[in-house]
Amino acid sequence: MKKFKGLIVTLLIGTSLISLSGCTSKEDKLINALAKTNTLHSFNYKANANVKTNGETALNTKTPNEFSLEFNGKTVKKDKSLIKSETNIKLGTAGISTDFDLIQQISLGKNKSDFKILIKVPQMLKTELGSMLQNTDYIYVDSNGLKKLQELEKAKNLDSKPSTSIDTDKFAANAANIEKSLFLFIKEYTKKDGKGLIKYTGKNSVSINGVDENLETYRVKINNEDLKKLLKAYVKDEKRVTELQDYLTALSPEWSKENKKINSEDLNKKIDKMKNIFGKDGLVMDFAIKDGYIVQEKISADIITETDSITFSINYDIFNINKNVEINFPNKEDVKYVDLVDMISMSNGKLDSSVPAGF
Repeated sequence: MKKFKGLIVTLLIGTSLISLSGCTSKEDKLINALAKTNTLHSFNYKANANVKTNGETALNTKTPNEFSLEFNGKTVKKDKSLIKSETNIKLGTAGISTDFDLIQQISLGKNKSDFKILIKVPQMLKTELGSMLQNTDYIYVDSNGLKKLQELEKAKNLDSKPSTSIDTDKFAANAANIEKSLFLFIKEYTKKDGKGLIKYTGKNSVSINGVDENLETYRVKINNEDLKKLLKAYVKDEKRVTELQDYLTALSPEWSKENKKINSEDLNKKIDKMKNIFGKDGLVMDFAIKDGYIVQEKISADIITETDSITFSINYDIFNINKNVEINFPNKEDVKYVDLVDMISMSNGKLDSSVPAGF
């Protein structure tokens, strides 16, 4: 049942990112806006997320835990093969807040993708790690470094259960297949079994980056009953089930070793036995469209787990669409940096040397 949650998460993420289509001309605008938004060459974005969990403590009392995230940044896409972004990220929890800047570049090839990231070291981290980050402004990581980290993890676990690394290229290819499949499925589903799942909510005043505008808006709501109906419709097609298995195997290589081949019949049985995931508010997604683009998404959910409940909300604005935006990824040699692989190696070395022999 744990692994089955992969199907639920995949569909929920896909639904929230892909949006939904309907059978009327008004609702079809949402699908057209999604396709058009995916062709953006450049844009600025602003997002904030709030998460609150309520879990049982040792004294069996409810203790709320909250944290917030804010993102402010810009993205440039060139020739469908190069994506650059700059983002300032702010994190707040338990009365403590910190922020840092992140620059990333992703190169998309036919059979291979590469990335490199520079993270501006926040002062709080410098204080915590001391000499390790002395005279350092950035932490650097790239595709090759990620592979090295996976090799280090393998070497570290030679005497225990062997770990398996994620093939990032294969994972990206499978994720792309899932996205295409989900898009077609949702489009078909909402014209047949899922009628009424999406609502055109008319023209409303919407604030995009602090500017109020009158825009066409849409709302999607999913409760526990809707979710089960959606899942059952999805697993009717064995091709989609196979794509899902390939995706989960790429995400977690242990999947194929721990699980037999999944099929529609088995998944339907698990869906019938599935416990409720949403609380009374369920999953709610609101969208706003301007000039044929989705310029705002608001997502909120009330999630129930075995030990606690989680409520979260995400607001995401897109603006300055297709303006002249330049992002220059610095040569790592021109900045003061430490490689993430070296940081982790040094940390492990210090930890190992501090543990007495025989432990």
